[in-house]
Amino acid sequence: MLNVMGRVLNLAGEPVRNAKVEVWQANTYGRYTHPSDPNPAPLDPNFEGAAVLTTDSEGRYRFKTIKPAAYPVGPDRMRPAHIHFQVSGRQDKIVTQMYFESDPYNEIDPFLNSSRGRKELLVRKLLDPSPDFESNSKMVIFDMVLYKGSLFAAAPGVIESDFGPRANRDVKPTQPADWRWGSCTRGDRSA
Repeated sequence: MLNVMGRVLNLAGEPVRNAKVEVWQANTYGRYTHPSDPNPAPLDPNFEGAAVLTTDSEGRYRFKTIKPAAYPVGPDRMRPAHIHFQVSGRQDKIVTQMYFESDPYNEIDPFLNSSRGRKELLVRKLLDPSPDFESNSKMVIFDMVLYKGSLFAAAPGVIESDFGPRANRDVKPTQPADWRWGSCTRGDRSA
């Protein structure tokens, strides 16, 4: 289990409340659930591979997932393990990817290496979990910055998925009430 969390901020370092955070990724075999993925690797019936979240009043987001695997993009090239993010504010949005430290394919990935010498902003280290998380899980912190970062009009306390909106009932009792959990795994749903 991998707990991914972070904040969405504007250039002034202020939280972007109610930003829409879309995430998608490959599974542990390196395959996306999208029907156009040509990778012959197996699909995982317990893994959706995507979620849509809303940041809380402090600009925070977090979700549970698995660590994705690298995957082939041609006969001689591999993409490193990564998670895609699209973050939307009212006036602007960013699309980015979070990579994992020590992935052997990081050094040859054209997308990661086009980050103008700022790869350290995109490559994250797997951390040991805090006491609030499963002891056998890992944790990753990934903050993102929107240029203008205005408020996004979204319903607080709601997570959208391919099954439609649902109230977020996965909030940990030790966290503020608006600290939302999302999930890319079907087993963690509480409809």
